[in-house]
Amino acid sequence: MNEKKEKIIKTGIHLFAKKGFSSTTIQEIASECGISKGAFYLHFKSKEALLLSACEYYISMSMDNMQKIKEKHRHLPPKEIFKKQITHQLQEFLEHRDFIVLLLSENVIPENQKLKQYFHNANIEFNKQYRMALVSSYGDRIAPFLSDISIMAQGIVNSYINLLIFNEQIKLNFEHLSQFIMDRLDDLIYGLIQ
Repeated sequence: MNEKKEKIIKTGIHLFAKKGFSSTTIQEIASECGISKGAFYLHFKSKEALLLSACEYYISMSMDNMQKIKEKHRHLPPKEIFKKQITHQLQEFLEHRDFIVLLLSENVIPENQKLKQYFHNANIEFNKQYRMALVSSYGDRIAPFLSDISIMAQGIVNSYINLLIFNEQIKLNFEHLSQFIMDRLDDLIYGLIQ
């Protein structure tokens, strides 16, 4: 991705989060980037296309970061890597809180079919990532329960993400929270295995 397109995406994310998707104009995005409206259209066909690219940018960056954590800490036990990935996921969601609230509050995903399909595919990919991390962390003995464990693990993490997104006054230590989540996963998994 070229630098100018990335700048437009980041500016779009910032303005959408600040003003709302429907209230932000293409002219405002272009002006904030220091480009003409015509230059905007060289990169994006519409504001909706920019929103889709912004979501793709954010999610691919998040997935890339998860992979980088895995590679950077490959010397650690798989459970430690998984814990670091959960910590990073919590931090990332909090950093992009305003953009996520925008997506949820303006209900733009159900209205935009391309965006809806993209999020569907992204959810499938996140599920694969969780499954791989769980098998790496707990071994093949969890295979009979993998679907249930994956749903429970994602449910726990997503519940804390929702808590962080919708309750600004709550301050949590992500390292401690990730360890707490891993401890609860141990309880669930060992309970299922028994």
